[in-house]
Amino acid sequence: MKTQENTHTHTILVQNAESYITQCNCCNEIQLKYKNIMLVFNWSDLVGFLQRLSDVPPNEKYYVIEIVDMRSIPSLRFGFSASGIFLTFNEIEELQGLISAACERMNLGLFFRNSISDN
Repeated sequence: MKTQENTHTHTILVQNAESYITQCNCCNEIQLKYKNIMLVFNWSDLVGFLQRLSDVPPNEKYYVIEIVDMRSIPSLRFGFSASGIFLTFNEIEELQGLISAACERMNLGLFFRNSISDN
């Protein structure tokens, strides 16, 4: 029996001891792994998530960042109605730095890909 090979390879954009952000080479999907959290985004949603993190006021000890709220879509059933992630302000700052670095790396990659001639 022939098995289907996984053709999704990823480029590491940013990586540290507990985290990484990768980009799929075929579909450009972004995987963000931070501590025990794994999220998958397209680029516009990743930038929107970064904005949501930036909007958090720095005066609290922790935050719950809503990820999915299925309560407004009763026709979809996933076994839960909403989900979120629990972060301290320091973790939010770490995550912001990680995402910002990935965005900078992606912007540089696009810049060089579009500006270097083939000759």
